Amino acid sequence: MTHIWQEYLDLVEQIRKTDRAKEIYAQRKETIERVFVDAKERHAMRYTHHRGLAAVTRWVRLKFAAMNLKKLALRLSPHNSTGPMSRFSAS
Repeated sequence: MTHIWQEYLDLVEQIRKTDRAKEIYAQRKETIERVFVDAKERHAMRYTHHRGLAAVTRWVRLKFAAMNLKKLALRLSPHNSTGPMSRFSAS
């Protein structure tokens, strides 16, 4: 008996082995994994001082919300030459 999604799992495996998928996956270390390194090194997320799943979940969500707000502020900053607001700065 096969899994009910086996057809889709096989399709995903085929896509995953393409050259384009390998290129995209190679970028993971530059984007996704970098976020977790930043969280551990700069936002004290190596260890938690909270107990219980609910408390830790709230703490992690707050930390990542702060990280996202910081990223947004940096991108919208008029001093950022590559951000979306850069086209409005006086040159």
